Amino acid sequence: MPVDNPYVRVYQSIFDDERFVTIVDDDHHLATWLRLLMHADPVWPLAAPLPVTARRASIKALTEAGIIEVSGGRYRIHGLDAERGRRGEK
Repeated sequence: MPVDNPYVRVYQSIFDDERFVTIVDDDHHLATWLRLLMHADPVWPLAAPLPVTARRASIKALTEAGIIEVSGGRYRIHGLDAERGRRGEK
């Protein structure tokens, strides 16, 4: 179903999530995560293409933190399946 005003959800709980400890205080890492989320959400359930402009250090930090999973030139955001599933139930 098309959405008139597309959006992505960012929960305040990332401040308390142990995976985000090294991410929330680093502007580059946090911005990269948000951009990746914005690209991954509309193509879900497919893996999104990894933008060539994404900072490699941020991709590495997000992968090591368990926030994203990269395979070749594509990635998935951990937790997006559950989030989209909850949205579909409403």
